[in-house]
Amino acid sequence: MQFDRRLPIYQQGVERIQELIASQEWPSGSTVPSRRELAQELSINPNTAQRIYRVLEDKGWIITERNVPSRVTEDEEKIKALRKELSQTALKDLVDRLKRLGNSVEDITNYLKQESQDLEKEAKESNGGGKHVNR
Repeated sequence: MQFDRRLPIYQQGVERIQELIASQEWPSGSTVPSRRELAQELSINPNTAQRIYRVLEDKGWIITERNVPSRVTEDEEKIKALRKELSQTALKDLVDRLKRLGNSVEDITNYLKQESQDLEKEAKESNGGGKHVNR
């Protein structure tokens, strides 16, 4: 993982793990790496890994109990809400960038409509009419 020097490493670690949980790369109920393993995987200080997990535990996305490996929450509603929050943030960031490029609200709306139509077409072609397409 490449870290942005402008943001705290722990914050970037939290955001990355949120994405792993929201995307089901870390499925609900699955065991997560130990703090030491996370520190090694990300080449970060173990105290930073501890801080990352503490934030995730406080938000309820990671469950830690005594003498049991930490795991992703099994609360599907919590995961769904996380996915929605991350998606809305990404969309807002995109819209803000499009505005900075000088696009009007009408232009942005048209771009989003076209992209939505393209996604629906792709979904129909790739999986017989399903709605989920990975790009």
